[in-house]
Amino acid sequence: MESTGATLRISLGLPEPSGDFPRAAIEWTLQNILKPAGIEAVVLPVASDDVDISIQSGTNETEQISFPSGLDLWTRFARGEPVRKVNFVATVCAGQDVPALVTANGKIDLVATAFFFLSGYDERQTTRRDRHGRFVFEGSIADQLDCSKVPVVDYIRNHVLNLLVEKGLAPVRKHSWCICPTVDIDYTKKWRPGIVYREVVQSPLFNIRAESFRERTSRLARSAGQFVTNNRVYEDSLKFIRENIESHGGRGTFFFKGGGADPYDVRYRLSGQVKKFIRSAKKSGHEIGLHPSYWAAVDRERLHAEKKTLESVTGEPINVVRSHYLRWSEQTASMYVAAGFTVDSTLGYSETVGFRRGTCVPFVTFDFESGRSSRLTEHPLIVMESALFNRMYLGVEDAIKHTCELLDHARKVDGSPVVLWHNIIRDRVDCPGWDRHFVEVMHYAVESGAKVTAVSDNFCSE
Repeated sequence: MESTGATLRISLGLPEPSGDFPRAAIEWTLQNILKPAGIEAVVLPVASDDVDISIQSGTNETEQISFPSGLDLWTRFARGEPVRKVNFVATVCAGQDVPALVTANGKIDLVATAFFFLSGYDERQTTRRDRHGRFVFEGSIADQLDCSKVPVVDYIRNHVLNLLVEKGLAPVRKHSWCICPTVDIDYTKKWRPGIVYREVVQSPLFNIRAESFRERTSRLARSAGQFVTNNRVYEDSLKFIRENIESHGGRGTFFFKGGGADPYDVRYRLSGQVKKFIRSAKKSGHEIGLHPSYWAAVDRERLHAEKKTLESVTGEPINVVRSHYLRWSEQTASMYVAAGFTVDSTLGYSETVGFRRGTCVPFVTFDFESGRSSRLTEHPLIVMESALFNRMYLGVEDAIKHTCELLDHARKVDGSPVVLWHNIIRDRVDCPGWDRHFVEVMHYAVESGAKVTAVSDNFCSE
């Protein structure tokens, strides 16, 4: 997103006593709305009978924009009280239908709406989790409102920026957007003992996939052929992805593991060809991040040890992280900050695709425990290819269509959507068509004017 270089003063009126939370939460929200556009905001508290938010130019006090708000919503956030579907109404921001929270006196509160989505308030107000401890999309507010495929916060941002331009409080923006291709390296080799047992015994004899006899014999033949002719399919996939990204003149982010001690982990050594790839990719300008093992997302000592292992290969600090299995809790952000990470890209859906935090633009996470901004920048994950194929059960054509529709929204809001592929996409036995999805999505983005950037590049700029 193009920087405007503007400085704005925000008059924030709060009744007394209202506590520290509303001011901190409102200031955090406004900073995350304005900063991606390169606008510096100076928040000035003033006395008021209710919440009053007014934006003024740093040089022109005669022009200002006011945003309706109400203390009732911010008090509800502070107390952890539930927000339901009934608390939202439909409105239009920057030409897009979006849901918006309504105050007790019937005013549409765009700032509180942005806070609700961006802070992950819905994830905090529900205890529903899957067996891996992950937030469940089904039944969530975004699911109920049918808005997960729309970057609600980004359209609110564009609405605010359009008002600022109309009032002469900010210069006209030049539009630009990015796509951030990322790769999670969960395994480096396919043909491990467990996979051989699955394909030679479990699949053909015990029919673990509930396939017909013909399907089982066909799969066995294809697996045998792959084993004989290309038993380096995962290594080839990694090389294929890197070469495609470089062909577009961009750089990607590759997340490697530094350990693993759970059945959901496959340990591999950061040596030999893996070490060679890491150093070569890094030298070519790509970004290397840590993919903490299953338990490292909740175990500080394990996390530090795995980070140190990867840093021994890269020769410099690792600043970017994404949890294995996309595991996340309220403590994850503070734990990652304590370990020395500055950027995370975990916050995406595991069972569907879309804008989990209502945005495809990096933002600083909010710490509900302290009631303050954290020091971790989140570059949210928008699409994981395995969710399209293995959770939503889409064919290749529909998977491409779904992804490109999300990219269209990102282009309209000057976003930088993060897309996750795994280094298995060339495996035509288990992942037929996944490589085509990667190639066509990358082509679509670049042809639509997107730059190809790494996760920690954060914002697009000319």
